[in-house]
Amino acid sequence: VSADVTVSLCRMGRTQLDPVRHPIRIELGLLDGGKAANANLDFTFHDLARAIVQWRSEDKTVLVHCVGAVHRTPAVGAAYLAEKLGLSGREALRRVGTQLPMAGVNPVFEEALERVWPGEVSR
Repeated sequence: VSADVTVSLCRMGRTQLDPVRHPIRIELGLLDGGKAANANLDFTFHDLARAIVQWRSEDKTVLVHCVGAVHRTPAVGAAYLAEKLGLSGREALRRVGTQLPMAGVNPVFEEALERVWPGEVSR
C-alpha cells in the first residue's frame, strides 16, 4: 500500500514505512486511554480532520492507521466525515462503524467528537 500522506496514530519504527511509498508521514501519539492520555483531543481531531479534507481536495491519497483500527482510526475517520459532510460526531462514528465492523467506541473519543461536531450543519 502506498499513500501521498500517511498518518500513523501509533508508535512506528523509523524503517517501517518506505519513504518512497509514503512520502509525507505524520505521527500522532493518540492513545486509547482516558481523558488524561490525550491532551487537547478536541483540537487534535478538528485539526487533523481539516487537514485530511484539504489533502483530499488536492486529490492526495491519505492513509490513516493504528495497531488494530478499533478505536483510533475509526475516530479519525469519523472526524473526517463530520468535517467533510457536516455530520454530528455521533452520526459520523455510526457511519464509520458500518464500514469497519471491528470498530469499537472509546467513550473519550466519542465525547470529543460530539463536542467538536455536536450536530448537523447545513452546507
